Amino acid sequence: MSIAVSTSTDKIIVDKSRNHRNKAVSKAVRATRQRLQTGSSVPAGFDREMLLLHIDAVLHGAVALPLLVGLISAIGLYLSEEPSILLWGLMALSAHAVTVFLARKAKRQKHRRGESRHLAPPLSRRPIAHGIVLGDLCPP
Repeated sequence: MSIAVSTSTDKIIVDKSRNHRNKAVSKAVRATRQRLQTGSSVPAGFDREMLLLHIDAVLHGAVALPLLVGLISAIGLYLSEEPSILLWGLMALSAHAVTVFLARKAKRQKHRRGESRHLAPPLSRRPIAHGIVLGDLCPP
């Protein structure tokens, strides 16, 4: 076995010159983390965007929940032969119908105003919150 001197650089040596390049990145990450932790700098349209995203999610998934509730009710009725599961299904579907109705109303309001900068909180946020609470009150 020959002992030869390697001409390539040793891979174990740590390159400390990158420290200066990463300083700006670490400073930006630290500043962003501090800004997010304080919570005082929430973007102006964040609440509105989240509300519109929720409305779109409710409307796009409006068919999935009745199918799921119907499937669960049918399987539950078949396995337990307990008719009260149909009452649960009816309550869950009625709560979902109210939520979808309120989401459609809020979506129409947004289109009627022509994608206005804000949705009126009494006309949009409160009924949607009531629909969510109504859905949570359905017995398991």
